[in-house]
Amino acid sequence: EGTDAAIALAMQLGDAPRKGQRRAAAAANWTTRAAESASSSSDDDEREREPESEPDAINDIICAKCGRGDNEESLIECDAGCGTWSHLFCCSPPLQDVPEVWACPACAAPALAGTARKGDIVFAKFAHYPWWPARVRRVDGGRAVAVSPTPPRRGRLTGQGLEVLFLGRDVVAHVDALRAVPIETGLSELRSWKRARKGAFDLDDGCTRGAFERAVATAADLAASRAAARAGDADAGPHIAALLKR
Repeated sequence: EGTDAAIALAMQLGDAPRKGQRRAAAAANWTTRAAESASSSSDDDEREREPESEPDAINDIICAKCGRGDNEESLIECDAGCGTWSHLFCCSPPLQDVPEVWACPACAAPALAGTARKGDIVFAKFAHYPWWPARVRRVDGGRAVAVSPTPPRRGRLTGQGLEVLFLGRDVVAHVDALRAVPIETGLSELRSWKRARKGAFDLDDGCTRGAFERAVATAADLAASRAAARAGDADAGPHIAALLKR
């Protein structure tokens, strides 16, 4: 199907540059922004200042352990995709150099089967929209929550929820755990646009077959990169191959 072709193309193009490879660039970006801010201070007096919204703004990147954002040249980001940062000297044990691959303690910990936690890639369903690949941004009440083993046709809501970012749509929503399934289940049972949109209605312009296929390809790549980082592997290729065999 078209989704398989999209995933194959993603594999041919190779993984996007790892976050770890952009750490130095992020630090340089901070310095550039500080200089630009100082040089444009007079202009700011003449117009309303717009809020800083970039995810790598100075105030947004802080060490998860000490809560500080200084010594930015020593900050590293979790390659498993959860968004956690840490100083090298705050890691346990402390690190002397930036590792090729680094997963934070929460991501490196063994995962319970059938659960989802921050950073995981899932398929989720919100309201009347189709099932769609998403990244878990937050879990209610803890680090992990049990999700549905298969796409449910009906069932009682669990009361436990996930905040997810739907890939390719930049839409954040809170969904009940009943309406989320692991990435492996999504790729085996919901890779078809026909199956994913079954029961959906009033689709907006962003809910197209092409957008869905691109989102599935992105989801497979992100899930494989996350699995590789958690295993300490620099090469995500074997992990994406394993995902697509399911």
